[in-house]
Amino acid sequence: MGRIRLPLPKILRSDNRTLLIILPLIVVMCFSLWLLKANPPLSDVESRDGVWDVRDIDFASSGARLMGSIEYVPHELLSPVEFASSERIVIAQIPDGTSYLTVRIRVLAQEGMYAFSRIAPDYATSVYVNGELLGSAGVPSDSQETAVFGERLYYFTAQPVDGVIEIVVQSSNFAHRDTSSQVGWQMNSEDAMSRWVTGYLASSAFVMGFLLLLFIVHMLLFLSLPSYRANLWIALLCLMWALRAGCTGFKILLVLLPGLPWAVAFRIEYLAVPAALLLMTLAYHQLFPGVLQKGFRVGAYCVSGLFGVLYLFASTLFMSQTILYMEIVAILAGIYVIARLLMKLRKPSTEQRVIILGLCIILLGLIADTFFYNLYSVTNLILPGPVAEYAFVAFSLFQMTALFLGTMREIAAAKDNEQRLIRENAELDSRNRFERDLMTNLTHEMRTPLAVMSSYAQLAVKDINKLNADPQTTKDLLVIQDEAKRLAELATSFLDLYHEKGNTKNRGSLHLGDLLEQVGHLCIPMMKGNRNRLVLSIPEYLPPVYANADEIIQVILNLIANANNHTADGEISLSAESTQQEIVITVADTGTGIAPDRLPHVFERGETDGDGAGLGLDICRQVIGAHGGMIQIESKPAEGTTVWFTLPAREEGESDGYQGNHPDC
Repeated sequence: MGRIRLPLPKILRSDNRTLLIILPLIVVMCFSLWLLKANPPLSDVESRDGVWDVRDIDFASSGARLMGSIEYVPHELLSPVEFASSERIVIAQIPDGTSYLTVRIRVLAQEGMYAFSRIAPDYATSVYVNGELLGSAGVPSDSQETAVFGERLYYFTAQPVDGVIEIVVQSSNFAHRDTSSQVGWQMNSEDAMSRWVTGYLASSAFVMGFLLLLFIVHMLLFLSLPSYRANLWIALLCLMWALRAGCTGFKILLVLLPGLPWAVAFRIEYLAVPAALLLMTLAYHQLFPGVLQKGFRVGAYCVSGLFGVLYLFASTLFMSQTILYMEIVAILAGIYVIARLLMKLRKPSTEQRVIILGLCIILLGLIADTFFYNLYSVTNLILPGPVAEYAFVAFSLFQMTALFLGTMREIAAAKDNEQRLIRENAELDSRNRFERDLMTNLTHEMRTPLAVMSSYAQLAVKDINKLNADPQTTKDLLVIQDEAKRLAELATSFLDLYHEKGNTKNRGSLHLGDLLEQVGHLCIPMMKGNRNRLVLSIPEYLPPVYANADEIIQVILNLIANANNHTADGEISLSAESTQQEIVITVADTGTGIAPDRLPHVFERGETDGDGAGLGLDICRQVIGAHGGMIQIESKPAEGTTVWFTLPAREEGESDGYQGNHPDC
């Protein structure tokens, strides 16, 4: 199942034996909860002519479930007095499709107090006991428009009057497929019935609270590792079934939220089934990649979406008539998933076995409840109550156990990957530092001497030509000049590559006055080739800057070289001035200038007038920007060009950690 197949860390593998103890305990706990909610020991008592005789039952050891034919008057809502005088009384099983009616249950019993209970179905009922109104669930009516539906637990005590306990029930059913079946009333001693009701309520509350707790646990697991989304799907599934647990049986959710409409609780109960199909498909697709085929997934999404929409907007009567089909689809989907898992996982891991076992438990629970609600008269002899909620608790605990181990493994793997990346990044950073240092040293040691050699070789050629020396000597000097120039350009290219890697090392406090004068003097021989004159205008004092000296030298050399290449018999000036917060260095020439259409693009990489690669000004922009300054240019054709850049000034004695401002340049 993809990730879950990865070997467990040793500390987790050691817990496999513990799982063999924990998982059976989960099953035992859920079975005990189910027994707590299940009906107490009951004897089925069949009616005779619509009357039940329980005088021979020992209620100290057993209760009675009232079964069989029943007295009723169809399509009338009658009081006990009206029922007794009616001439339309029928004694039979109530047929399907009876929308509203009145039934009478007469029980022959010995003197004493007896407890009765029945969960009213999802429609409107009013109950009279010995002629007195006990209470109502909703408001019975003879039309769908005026009937108000509801559900409640009828739990009361009564004693015989002249040896008979009479229960009259008015029912209006326009909301549910159940046809007002009024049999199934339970009768027991007060103590036995009280214990059962208390256990039923406690069991329902525990299931709801426990599923909410599992929702929180899975959400915490998801938040600890968001990429492991199976935890999210199972968390939402637990939340949905926790709400469903509060909307079935005694409907605890309606007690906790008195303003919640009955129809909303009814829809929540039904929506849990398509939601389970959708969320479990999503979860298992991630847990077992490649196992659930695409056609099945698309079908599951479509079916769950279709039934989900129906259960949001369709009438409750239609919902109750179609839930059986949704349950059958869910059962078939569960069988398919289990079959695919067993087919694809030849050697399932411990976690995989836990997940498959949990899926089998919920599948069996769904099958049992489908039979229980649709074949009640047969299955109630085998199952004393529905089991799906408790099967789902066991399923959720099994999934949580497997997903917890999977999440812990994912976190451990993520930490291992993080440590590996840290080591690899450290090694790469060390290698990069070595390359940068090597590049810096090479360019620093080679570039400036080679440029000076080229300039002086050029001067030597001119002096030798004046003396009419050997032409071969002149030729050799020209070769030296060209090769020195080529090597200088090669060194500059290395430095360009260094700048492209974003070097920010080797910065410190730098006084620009001496540096500018040094660079200016180094450039004087370069000027003589085009008969240009270099003018320096450097104040006696400039505030220090936080910068890399080699980078600033490279910027100034690039700017002066550009000015010299486009100026002949002219003047090039290098000046500096300081303001309160920055130093401005300017290189100006009286050369050919730049065309207006090229001027906005001169700092773009590759922009050139045909002489060079078009990298110099772009590199200057990057260097100055990395130092927190900005660079700008002005030019007019035939009038010359002025380029200036700024560097943030700093106070004397300021820490070398100062970085200055970093505006976009």
